[in-house]
Amino acid sequence: MLYVADTYNSKIKVIDPVKRSCVTFVGGPGGWLSDAAFNEPGGLSFAGDKMYVADTNGHRIRVVDMNTREVTTLSLQGVLPPRTMKTEK
Repeated sequence: MLYVADTYNSKIKVIDPVKRSCVTFVGGPGGWLSDAAFNEPGGLSFAGDKMYVADTNGHRIRVVDMNTREVTTLSLQGVLPPRTMKTEK
């Protein structure tokens, strides 16, 4: 199985090369009752039974449980943004 961030459709797709199929694993447009799970996802990483999604325009990291497909947001405590470098004159 190959997992792909479908950036402009805000979905994570799974490609099965044996079956020659491509289906939505998680994501899609939100509606008036719910927010979208992703806002232009740009990259994927896996650790154990979790998929970590760089949600580019959501400015967050989303975590997908590979067993239940539940999507949550990674909570980071005590992390500061990087310092900006000042150029010397």
